[in-house]
Amino acid sequence: MLLSSTFTSLALTLFCLSGLVSADDYLVSRARSIGRAKRSDQTNTITILHVNDVHAHLDQFTAAGGNCDGKKTCFGGYARIKTKVEELRQKYPNSLLINAGDEFQGTQFYSYYGHTVISETINQIGFDAMTLGNHEFDGGDENLIQFIKALTFPVICANVESTKSGLTELLHDYWIFPKQELAVVGVTTADTPDISHPDPGTRIVHKFLESAVLTCQRIILRDTKFLDPLKTLQITVNRIKEKHPEIKRIIAITHIGYDSDIQFAQEIEGVQLTIGGHSHTLLGNFDKSEGDYPTIVKKNRYGDEVFVVTASKWGQYLGKIDLTYDEDGKIASYHGSPIVMESDIKPDATIHAQVAQWRQGFHEKSIAKIGSTQSDLNYEECIDKECMSDQHPDEENKCTTAPTSDA
Repeated sequence: MLLSSTFTSLALTLFCLSGLVSADDYLVSRARSIGRAKRSDQTNTITILHVNDVHAHLDQFTAAGGNCDGKKTCFGGYARIKTKVEELRQKYPNSLLINAGDEFQGTQFYSYYGHTVISETINQIGFDAMTLGNHEFDGGDENLIQFIKALTFPVICANVESTKSGLTELLHDYWIFPKQELAVVGVTTADTPDISHPDPGTRIVHKFLESAVLTCQRIILRDTKFLDPLKTLQITVNRIKEKHPEIKRIIAITHIGYDSDIQFAQEIEGVQLTIGGHSHTLLGNFDKSEGDYPTIVKKNRYGDEVFVVTASKWGQYLGKIDLTYDEDGKIASYHGSPIVMESDIKPDATIHAQVAQWRQGFHEKSIAKIGSTQSDLNYEECIDKECMSDQHPDEENKCTTAPTSDA
């Protein structure tokens, strides 16, 4: 009888899970945490939680990226992230919450309100540190300055220098977390001038030019040239070691893309973990995964092992990895996986109500019909290139220039 009952329960469980995985609006399989066996001594274990490329998705959304109307499975939203973060902080008190950039741009929460509702929301989430994404420069330096001033946590970006706006004074090259005996350094993409709008006096540079080799390079190609983050990262790590010899654990927050993170991991000395953004890459045991979570560079040019993690986009996943360090600051064991921010996670009531109120400000405009097309629009293609310019350029121009009011 017991055997029969167990078999029936197992069959039902497998049936239910298969239904979840095959549902049209369910993009991923459920994650299975992976890792080396944990050591019994957990005094040196740090839990890292992280998001990247949220792109103003303050509210939950469908698998296709649309507004959540309750008819389909919904994901993400900072109210849901808040609930999960608080749960994990209770369970893992020795934790840090990291943001790898690109909070700006992507929904009408940013288009309508600008940076104000974003800073208010992420302050409530309680991040410990953030680096800049390229989209943080979309509104220019003054807009970014006001955003950073509103934040209650440090923004770490070592390779940004502003000669005019005063932005540099608000940024940190690195940040020391004494409780964790850990340093965090951050860098952003060198492509920012080509894909965003920093002020003419703002550039990405090597901020410390102690090296004669670096000094000989053409550092200033133009005022807004964003240059090699890798060398800046290494110089900053070297400064941390020089000024804080007691710090052996160093994490890099980068907004340069997964492939560049792998390249950096192969070339960098003194960093054990890179938390990345920019490429919207999903890692882990998921249907559309592009690599392992963490991706491990087993032995780089310095003989070091470097871990790379990133958590897709929009806040659909919350990255989580537990790291246990040995006495030399090396990662002795790990355990983790991105966590899907799905509908079975109850949203934080305060943030949920706040976001709903903000949505009302632009709701009527967002549902107003300004035109139609008989062409199929591929959402993913619209992100990377023109949606339909090859076949229907006139339709595209009409859609993007259509009036949105009677004025």
